[in-house]
Formats: sequence, structure tokens, C-alpha cells
Amino acid sequence: MRILFTCGGTGGHIYPAVSIAEEISRKHPEAEYLFIGAEGMMEMDIVPKCGYEIKAVPVTNLSRGKRPRDIVHNIKTVFNVIASLFRSLKLIKGFRPDAVIGTGGYVCFPVIFAAWLLRIPAFVHESNSEPGLTTKMLSRFVKRVFTGYRESLKFYKNGIGEYTGTPVRKQFEEAAPEAEAYEQLGADPDLPLVVSVWGSLGSGYMNEIFSEFITIMPKNEFVLMHVTGKRYYDLYEYINGLDLPVISEKTFVLKDFVYDLPLYMKAANLVICRAGASTLAELAYLGKPAVIVPSPNVVNNHQEKNARVFEAKGAAVVLTEGSFTREDLLETIMSILSSPNREAEMSEAMSSFCVPDSAAIIADKVLQFVAG
Repeated sequence: MRILFTCGGTGGHIYPAVSIAEEISRKHPEAEYLFIGAEGMMEMDIVPKCGYEIKAVPVTNLSRGKRPRDIVHNIKTVFNVIASLFRSLKLIKGFRPDAVIGTGGYVCFPVIFAAWLLRIPAFVHESNSEPGLTTKMLSRFVKRVFTGYRESLKFYKNGIGEYTGTPVRKQFEEAAPEAEAYEQLGADPDLPLVVSVWGSLGSGYMNEIFSEFITIMPKNEFVLMHVTGKRYYDLYEYINGLDLPVISEKTFVLKDFVYDLPLYMKAANLVICRAGASTLAELAYLGKPAVIVPSPNVVNNHQEKNARVFEAKGAAVVLTEGSFTREDLLETIMSILSSPNREAEMSEAMSSFCVPDSAAIIADKVLQFVAG
């Protein structure tokens, strides 16, 4: 059995594909895999580290601007789509897959369309609450669109939508129990733990907020572990000279990057973060209440749309970037941590979004098509 995956651009597209491959291998250890990603994107580094072969095709995004450079960029994108389609056809013919699975990113379009031309069954997983342009275009060429949200089924009128949730990385399934995670981090067992994390690069806006937040953070109310991102860590050099209890008592803890994010999130009472689809799936898997600040710098405002779905169920509080102060953030944190009932209700609501065997469900659905 041969399965071809295509994904790219973010970890939120890459890791679900890897999780599905791992599930297929449990049922078919002899299965062979090939990934197709976009030249120069992170999948070209991550996928081989996960143990899978990957080939690249030239892919660029569409610009929604109307300036001359946007028009030139889009002309280049059109040529890249054509080039990547022919490259995909060649790769697919050479690999001869039984099925093709796309889990997000512009690279999915030429690969899935090439599979359709070659009459190979293809599938797409859409992890956002509202489908992006690529998924909308591909929905007519695939056997199924697997959705991360039950609310997303309304966008697929032809009946090919199927709610499966979004697969999470194995590290989250294998994370230490909460008490052990707390102990491993060396956190004060008498205080709630708040984890603030913003991806490997970090967020300039949120680092500004937290550099001000530290001066009003109350003593002995909670421990805050803030992950700055490597390029922002130096902004906090000044704090060692501040005469603040949260510094001397180490209840404000800075990290430039964390390699074991599941451990931090497992230990947390509350997570403050962006609204990437995979991040939200991970929060749901762990049942962690969240304060979400969606990134405004994503296509089609996907992050805020994702976040609002969680907010509507009471699983999270959404703060819009640029519209809140350090005081607002503190009030939000304290309103959750000071109410055990609210924290428990948010946790339960967050867990309601979890499909713990999402990868296995998708793998089974694909295998059913291949077998029959």
C-alpha cells in the first residue's frame, strides 16, 4: 500500500498528516509514504525529521493586493501552479499511490488536482472552522473533506463533508500526567500555572503587553511562564534589575523557546495563545481553558473565526489584538483563576471539541475507500 500526503506552510498542516500516516502504519506496517511540500517551506525540514520522504514543488500564495508588485506576484503564482501541477503529475505517476491525502496549504491544490486527473482517490482535511480558498476549490475533486469542526459541515452542500476533528501530535497523547508535568517544570505547587505561548517566532504585540504586564502582576496569585520566541527574548533584559516580587520569587518566568510544549500545556491551569487550528485541537485534547488572542495576520481571518467558535461554547475568552490593555488581560486571567467553577466549566467545554482518535478515524475512512 502506498499513500501520498501533501501539506505545507505551518505545523498545523504538517503534524496532522504525520499523525494520520502513523495510524495507517499501525494497521498496515508495510505501507509506503511520500510527502509533497512547497519549496523552501518548513515541511521540507519537519517531515524528514519525522521519518518520511518528501519531494518539493514550486508554490507561492495569492496576493489580495492590487499594487503592481501584487500583480507580478500573482502572475508568478499562476506559472508556479502550472509548474507544480506537472511536477505533481510526474511524482504521482512515479510513486503510484493508492490514495492522496491533503491536510492544508497552497501546495495541496496542484497535488490533489493532479491526483484527480489520474483518477486516484483524494481526500482533504480542513482544520479551520471556515474552509479556505484551496479547500473550496478542491472540494469538487475529492472523495471526502474531513473537518476539524462540526460547525463546518454547513459549507459542504454536496455531502462530502465529514466531521472527524483535527489530529494532534503523539507528544500530546504521551505527555506526563498533570501532577508529574507540574513537578517536572519546578512550578510552585501552591499556585495556579498560566502558560503564555506564541509559536516558535513569538508575537511582537504580546511581548509588548507582557513587558508592561509584569509591573502589575500580583504577588502570590499565579505563576506565569511566558514564552517570548527567540527574537524577542532580549527585550526582557531589563527585568532582572526591577525590584518586583514576581521577579525575586520567580513567579514570572521567561523562556525564549520550549521544546516540550505538551509538558507545559499539560501542567497549565490556563493557556494564553493564538488560535491556530492545531493549537486549538491540542487545547481541546488536554481540556485546557484558554485566553485566545487571534493573529490578525492570517488569510481570511481564520484565527478569529476559529476562536469565536470556542468562545461561543464557553471554552475560551477571546481578546482582539490592539483592543485590550495589560489591565484587561490581568482582569481576564483573575476572573478565570479565582473561580474554580468557571475554570472547570471552561475545561469541560474545551474538551467537548476533542475527537481523541481523530487520526485513526481519518485513516480508517481512507482505507475503506482504498479497499473497496
